Amino acid sequence: MKFINKSIFLILLIVLSKTQADSFDEVNLIKTRKVVIDNTFYEKCVSKQFTCYSSAKYRSMDGTCNNLQNPLWGSSFSPYIRLDKAYYADGNFSMRVQFRDGKPLPSARTLQVGIFWMQTPSWDIPDINNYQVNQFGQYLAHDITLMPSNFAVPPNDCCEVQGQKNIPLSCQAVIKVEANDPSYSIINKTCLPFKRAMTAAIDFNCPIFPQIPFNQQTAFIDASQLYGPTPKKAASLRSFQGGKLKTEEINGQKFGIQVQRNGSKLCGGRNNVNYCFNRGDVRNNQHFGLILYEETFLRFHNLITDLLIELNPHWIDETLYHEGRRIVIAFEEIIVYRDYLPILLGKDYCDSVGLSLSKDNKTVYDPTIMPQLAVEFSAAAFRIPHNVAPMFYYFLDQNYDVTEIYKLNEFMGIADQIVPINKLEELLRGMCYNQGRSPLPNYNPLITSRLFHGWVKGAADQDLASIDVQRGRDSGIPPYYKFREICGFKNITSFNDLVGIFYDDFDIGRLQLFYDSVFDIDFIVGALLEKNVEGGMVGETARCIIADSFFRSRNGDRFFFDVPDQPGSFTEEQLDVLWSLDLSQLFCLTTNIDQLPVDIFKPLEVLDMYDCKSIELNLGPWKVDNTG
Repeated sequence: MKFINKSIFLILLIVLSKTQADSFDEVNLIKTRKVVIDNTFYEKCVSKQFTCYSSAKYRSMDGTCNNLQNPLWGSSFSPYIRLDKAYYADGNFSMRVQFRDGKPLPSARTLQVGIFWMQTPSWDIPDINNYQVNQFGQYLAHDITLMPSNFAVPPNDCCEVQGQKNIPLSCQAVIKVEANDPSYSIINKTCLPFKRAMTAAIDFNCPIFPQIPFNQQTAFIDASQLYGPTPKKAASLRSFQGGKLKTEEINGQKFGIQVQRNGSKLCGGRNNVNYCFNRGDVRNNQHFGLILYEETFLRFHNLITDLLIELNPHWIDETLYHEGRRIVIAFEEIIVYRDYLPILLGKDYCDSVGLSLSKDNKTVYDPTIMPQLAVEFSAAAFRIPHNVAPMFYYFLDQNYDVTEIYKLNEFMGIADQIVPINKLEELLRGMCYNQGRSPLPNYNPLITSRLFHGWVKGAADQDLASIDVQRGRDSGIPPYYKFREICGFKNITSFNDLVGIFYDDFDIGRLQLFYDSVFDIDFIVGALLEKNVEGGMVGETARCIIADSFFRSRNGDRFFFDVPDQPGSFTEEQLDVLWSLDLSQLFCLTTNIDQLPVDIFKPLEVLDMYDCKSIELNLGPWKVDNTG
């Protein structure tokens, strides 16, 4: 097997069978391990027969046929893989219990209050990066992972059925709230609603045991949050004219199409919402920052198709659409690996393990690499960046004076505030100018007690930190000590072994107040308490798991933008254009903003600026000679 940059990093040799396969070996950190991947889904649960064409220039909408030998690898609506065995009390689906006595683990909310609550400041401690790092990370997450619960089956609020006979299986994991809870006791709230994730066996009639959740998105970075993860969804968003995505004009501005204005499920059933956009991912209306990214990426696609049709007036709608999509995907891939991951994981680390991009060292596609994301990544490790979600959105005018301030939790699922003239630009300016939230162990207080405040019944006043702990248990991921072993770090056999790993050794004492054994610590709890790696925003254990999935998603992707010698490979001239682009230029090209920082992830006041009027997109290398 070939290795990027001669690194020996995280290559997970997945043999889709009942046999075991060596997993991965990271530079001096990750020891060779064994994983067992069930082949049931691929052999027994898919009736459709695939005919894949090696000559295909464009990737499919649902990720199928990326791997010609294994057409379903990385496709949407397929099961996650595991990096270790499932940790369920009954070996199948019951939530993990205490190691020593088999009693229930402490409530996720009890852990949030007892370990993190007292350390949570009432303001955002500023970071060296701005809001854009958090926002791009969430936009990316919505591209590659969605672990849905089945809200089509009642009840929506699982707390309402507690105490009844025959509680639905999906509602048997609500989060207990203590009577002395510092926030919820005031409103007599004793239960936080929680629905278990949909699994292959229970929800899709695919007998994989132990249970394994499904990924509704493709595992590839393919802008499915914009275009949709299935052909049907993608078709619903297309205009079928000039390769464009559908738009509507609102206040003289182009926005994407909307769903039903009032009572739409995509906007949480709220009756006071006037604008609710329809995109490739159901979470797109979640808050202002996501809507900004969805709208500007949509406009970017349509701008590209306008330029392509000028260069190639003979191209039909289908060609324009897929070529535009191909360029947008390549752009997102570049931002992820060139700009975002070095900030999240540390540049030196990315260089050393083969995650960095290089013009001179192109990605080597390896068809033996399973690109599907690990459940440990989606249910835990890539949730760690929730700790940098800011409390407020600031809107700034051209003079950088604040015009509006909105609390994150009170304006979720609402787009009304950003559709008036210049408001998208004011939001963008605020996200660039204001320093982001420093990556500390705690989440901001607005999302740990008042998440979705004022939203729909059953979702209002949630705690994201508790949800993240519970989702890890729901998915059967290993406890914290096991992740340390998976990543090749020193084995954890006692609380004393945690000394020097966390921000503050005092946290070890807090853990002992709630966990009976060091073997009980939830992964996300331990990972949040870890010291951040040098030059990065997460601890070393989370970094290990995050890096694994991004390595496989890239090196197991036949259509990744710089993979050579494929029917869909870009020319060197086209690659030069793609390499020259950055996120600031995209925002310049798709909004009426006057200037933006050259480095979109750093606060405005410390950086060189682009004059947005001078930014142009030259797609000359895409011109095709049609004289013959």
